Formats: sequence, structure tokens, C-alpha cells
Amino acid sequence: MECIYEEDGYDCDGNCLADADGDGVCDEFEVVGCTDAAACNYDEANTDEDGSCDYCSCGEPLSGYTLQIEEHAVNGIPGMTTYRFYIGMESSADFLSAMYGSLQNPLSFNTSDGFYNDAFASGGTADGLNAALFGFFPTLAFDSWVTIGVESAAVAPEVTTSTVESSFQPWVGAFVANSDMDGDNFVIDDWTGGAWFLTNGAPNGLPDAENQRVLIMQLTTAGSFDGTLNAQIFSEGDGSNDIFKSFSFDGVGTFNANGESASGAGNACGCTDPEASNYDEDAAYENDTCLYPGCTDAEACNYDADANTDDNSCS
Repeated sequence: MECIYEEDGYDCDGNCLADADGDGVCDEFEVVGCTDAAACNYDEANTDEDGSCDYCSCGEPLSGYTLQIEEHAVNGIPGMTTYRFYIGMESSADFLSAMYGSLQNPLSFNTSDGFYNDAFASGGTADGLNAALFGFFPTLAFDSWVTIGVESAAVAPEVTTSTVESSFQPWVGAFVANSDMDGDNFVIDDWTGGAWFLTNGAPNGLPDAENQRVLIMQLTTAGSFDGTLNAQIFSEGDGSNDIFKSFSFDGVGTFNANGESASGAGNACGCTDPEASNYDEDAAYENDTCLYPGCTDAEACNYDADANTDDNSCS
């Protein structure tokens, strides 16, 4: 009796004609790919592991922390638009401690046409504004500034926003009219770093009741803007439980934290090399973020061919 099968590849007893790896799937029906369910690129249809599993591109599950950028006013300064930036919080008790840049977490801020700083403001933060003067100097209300939680000079029990900058990478002057950096793009990514910050417990570091977010910046510009901002947050106001989130942005919108996605697997990714400056002992998977500080200038006497991050040590 002639045997007939629905699919080619089997003998008359239902066995594969060819099964090189002995897994019960005929060679011609094998699907090559990642077979580890913990990986970002896992597909249950895959039957033959090819070593392509990726554990870090899917990132962490989405948190409730966001960067929100909104249009605030149009033509307050003719031809320009004023925008406001906020950090959205998970809890009403979360405390925004700082916006910062560092070697491990670079901050960058770019505009296509620069941004507006008002001559009647001072210091680069919202604390340099006297709201009582807005009626006399209307343009003052559209000054560009950084802040944590206030839109003009802090009033007790609010606390003034402080700033710190590296001598190699000054940035505060970018928010000061008639300074050498007035309206310029800037980056904070050196060994010293920089930040604008509050002391823990200041009420202006807590989110507002209506939108559960904290104001961090005002920007008035005629052009486009983009960059990356980093936030240090004390979960539930506990200074020993700090959370670090980075947000890349381009124009207005709500931006989720970098490394987070709706399909996030929550794998422990990071630098797994104990010799790196940012070694993460809790990381189970390498994500190619290891930092090796040193002199990266080949013309310097102390050039380090193994360094991938300049630490301002070149001689």
C-alpha cells in the first residue's frame, strides 16, 4: 500500500527523512533564530538556536516617569515660541532632586537658532526673576531659564534652585543675557559634570497636585530643539532610594525614559567588566556601555589607547 503524507520530509512511519540535530523537527522545517524566552528577540516559532539572542534592546518596562514639553506662549517675543519642560512623577511624594549631566550620563541641549535670554533677568535660573516686574518689563516673562518647581524667585518655604558646573564645560552662561554663551547649545559630559538641584525636603521639588509633575525649564526660541536631560529622583522622598532617568527629546511631546519600552523584559543589563569605571555588579547581561576613562588624544604624552572616555587628564 502506497503511503501518502500531508507534508514532504517524512518517511512512511512519520519520521523525519533528515534531522541533523535530533530535535524532532525535520531539517527543512527548522526556523533559525533566538529560542530563549528571556531575550528581547525571542520568537516562539524559532526551533533552532543561532546565538542571536539579544537581552538588552527591549529595555526596562515603562515607568511612570516622563519628560513633558509643552508650548507655553507664542510671540511673547516676536517670532518666537516659549516652551515649558516638566518631569512627570509616579507618586505625589516623589522628590526631584536634580537635573544633571556627567561622564556616565551625558546631558545635551541643542537649538537650531539659539534661545532668548532677557536682559532684566539674572543668574540663569527662575530665581533670577521678580514676577512683580513683569508689568513694567513684559519681555521678562519670556526669559529662558532652568529651575526645579518655581517660575520666579522662590518664596519660603520654597528653596532656591542651585547650580554647579565644570570649569571645562560651563553651561549656566547659556541662560544669561549678554554672556559669552548667551543662547548657545551646551553639553555636560565630563569627569566633573554639572547640575541644577535642590536640597531634599524643599516643597518645590514635589510634583504639583493637578498634573503630578515638576517644572524644570522654560525655553523661548524661534527654531527647533532637541537633546537629552537626566533626572535624579528620590522615590517617595527617600534620599537613600534615588532613581536616575534619562530622557531624549525632539520638540514638544511626552517622552518616556531612555531604555524603557512597552515590551520591556526588565533584564538586568549594564557594564559587566569589573575593570570599567561604571561596572555594575547587578548586571547579568552586557549592554556595551562600559567606560574606560583616560587620555584619548593621540597627540598627548599620556595617550591611553585603551581609554574610550576622556577624563581631562591629557598632558
